[in-house]
Amino acid sequence: MSAGRGMLREALLGLRFGIVGVAASLTHFAVLTALLSLAKAGPVLANTCAYALALGVSFTGHHFWTFRTGGPLVRSFLRFLGASGGAYVVSTLVLVALLRATALPDAMAALLAVAVMPLVTFLAHRFWVFRRRD
Repeated sequence: MSAGRGMLREALLGLRFGIVGVAASLTHFAVLTALLSLAKAGPVLANTCAYALALGVSFTGHHFWTFRTGGPLVRSFLRFLGASGGAYVVSTLVLVALLRATALPDAMAALLAVAVMPLVTFLAHRFWVFRRRD
């Protein structure tokens, strides 16, 4: 594979990753909003349900479309859960470090911490969760 073709493949992979991420985020927001306003669910229950549904959208999209993995579904899903948990830990550590080491407002520190999530999860998914076993 030529370098240009490899770069195009990676760019398309990144684009698909972003599209699935946006779909999962919109799912999370829509379900959370609906449960809070229509079902009058409590915020923790609503967020947990919304997160679970968004996680399903994310896994399904990445497994079958972004990375087009033919590997065992259960193994991929367990690794996906591990990568998601790891990304959460990294994001939380970044947030705590920013809050302790800078004078940034809480919201700005949180935004920066959240911004690392797509990069961490993309790398984990690309090179571990959905790695091709050619």
